[in-house]
Amino acid sequence: MAQSKSKRKRKTTQNTRFNLQKAVLANKQRLIELCEGVGSNITAKFTKNDYIQIYISTIQHSDVKCHPDHDISSKIVASFKKSVKTMLYTKLHNTIKPSNIKISLRDICIIEGLMSYIERHIKTDESTKKELEKDIKYLEEYFSTRDKQLLLINYVLLDFQQSLTIPSRKMYTLHFVIPAVANYKKCSVCTFYHLKKHEPVKEYININNHWRPVYKVQQPDFEIKTDDVVIKDCKINASLLSDVYKGSNDELPVYIQSHALDRICERLYPLNIILINQLILKNLFTNPKIQYFNKRILIEINMKLGKMGYFLAEIIDEKIILKTFLLISNNSTPEGILFKQLTGFSKSDVDYWDLDSLPTFVNNDMDKNNHLYTFFEQAGLLHLFKLSPEAIKYDNPEYDYAAEINWDKMEHYINDTTDREALSDEELDCVNFNAMLK
Repeated sequence: MAQSKSKRKRKTTQNTRFNLQKAVLANKQRLIELCEGVGSNITAKFTKNDYIQIYISTIQHSDVKCHPDHDISSKIVASFKKSVKTMLYTKLHNTIKPSNIKISLRDICIIEGLMSYIERHIKTDESTKKELEKDIKYLEEYFSTRDKQLLLINYVLLDFQQSLTIPSRKMYTLHFVIPAVANYKKCSVCTFYHLKKHEPVKEYININNHWRPVYKVQQPDFEIKTDDVVIKDCKINASLLSDVYKGSNDELPVYIQSHALDRICERLYPLNIILINQLILKNLFTNPKIQYFNKRILIEINMKLGKMGYFLAEIIDEKIILKTFLLISNNSTPEGILFKQLTGFSKSDVDYWDLDSLPTFVNNDMDKNNHLYTFFEQAGLLHLFKLSPEAIKYDNPEYDYAAEINWDKMEHYINDTTDREALSDEELDCVNFNAMLK
């Protein structure tokens, strides 16, 4: 008879007991590094009791907890807890000159604790207090004021929440909580974050005689009045749609089809999915740029290097519905049509040379010596070549480098095409783009 395997004994783990003396010492050492790093000797004026009181005045960001009214798996809560801790302690958020010290959000909290102690708690003679306040003014030149420090922490965490937001998917928000009673065990105010889950708003719209699901475009946002995170709906001002919208509403809510999300991920591949989500929300929520071209609504998607493409939209039932996404070089965009006019390419030619694919631009160079340079420059597509495989692989390590295009072969093909429109610089300046966009 086979013997059962002996069970491996689990190692007994002891909870690390909090040591106030060690916590105060670590806070003191980092405070001295930060102050001396910017040329301030304020820490030399403090006693042992001052350092204890500074630690007590320093907010301790301790934990992420599931909100009692929300059902969130422990795995997701643990993931947020790890991410928040990493953001607080990673020394990447700023570099302080002249010492070039890299600081974290936790360092900002330490400086804020010092300022809070001097502002509200320190008991000393008037002349010493004035001297300390002068020191604080000096520190503010490097670390900013207390209000701005706290806002910085809130907005860094908000940016993190927005980066995880995908239209049509669940959203999670972090809500800052200050307990009514201080943590006497740690002798300080230990704040934490409540994690909440938000289901996407799903509706059905009649599109071409078929009822299709659409999702309201939303994102977490910081509400200054309540000092909390709220869910903000995306709305576009009706004045930006004056060419097509004749209704009475001042703003129209934005909804998106799953098809449009699939297409933007496909056509902006190999960009990282998090970056794509950031591009979607930033371009829809912040000063959206809208064109009306060939009787269709095009909403631009831009990144720092230039325009990447357009959401094709339609107004249905007083809502803006994002139906699909077109890469800027697509046959149907203003830039794509101009490129076809310049080269004489047909739709099948664009498909053959894979010019409606972002990897084509990522994997190939286009220098000024290339005879095709002018075509891409005049059509407004040149900036796509600035995306290098090395930069892509940094964010998307799994990206597979593809083969290069034979530019000479393409040039010969263009030269054999008789119906292209070769425009001089003067003729290009005369192209009425505004008329094209009517």
